[in-house]
Amino acid sequence: MTWALVTVDCYGCRDAPYSPKELTKRALQTIREAQMHPYEHRAYAFKEGGEDDGASVLALILPLAESHLAVHTWPERRYVSIDLYTCGDDKAAFRAATALADSFHPEQQYIRVLDRSPVPPTLRRGGDRSERRGGAGDARPA
Repeated sequence: MTWALVTVDCYGCRDAPYSPKELTKRALQTIREAQMHPYEHRAYAFKEGGEDDGASVLALILPLAESHLAVHTWPERRYVSIDLYTCGDDKAAFRAATALADSFHPEQQYIRVLDRSPVPPTLRRGGDRSERRGGAGDARPA
């Protein structure tokens, strides 16, 4: 598979960043270590439901030569959502997404790799896969 969307939901994060700068630093480091190529980036901090209401949210959009990375964090909720789409090496995308997830030290992770190939599902081999890490078991395929 070369066209893939890797998603990671991180629960019980012990080290979710509270600043756009820290989130960007971690994302750029893991993307570069996976031999992927970032372009410019945008990170934002805001509150759910408006400035005076709700939990803090950080959002990062990072275009890549291979496609893009989107990360959303809710530090007070100890939750991070990672979406890494690639038109390139799905193994590099998996390494980058899971390394970024690991940097938040989650108690549990739910990882999905979705085949986003332009080839219709009826004509391709393989397909989507998922796994859970942490919690009652560790790294067991779903």
